[in-house]
Amino acid sequence: MDFLDTLVVDDLSERLFDAEWLTDILSAISADRAAKSAEVDQRVIRLRSELTDTETRLKRIYSLIEVGSAKNRCHSSQPHQVSQA
Repeated sequence: MDFLDTLVVDDLSERLFDAEWLTDILSAISADRAAKSAEVDQRVIRLRSELTDTETRLKRIYSLIEVGSAKNRCHSSQPHQVSQA
């Protein structure tokens, strides 16, 4: 049984620790990680752009609210004139 174990372990060792095979596996893993990293980077760029756009829109809304609120205060402080026909 030891002989068979030795043969199996030796064969697996030769296959698993083959320099060319390890290089191919590591290259594939590295390429996959690089692709995923690039995808994540692009998503971050898109999300930052959306955030900037949303912040700009909110600032416009706040500005319109302030202008509308100021106009209402201005109009409410003036007495209403009743026109007589």
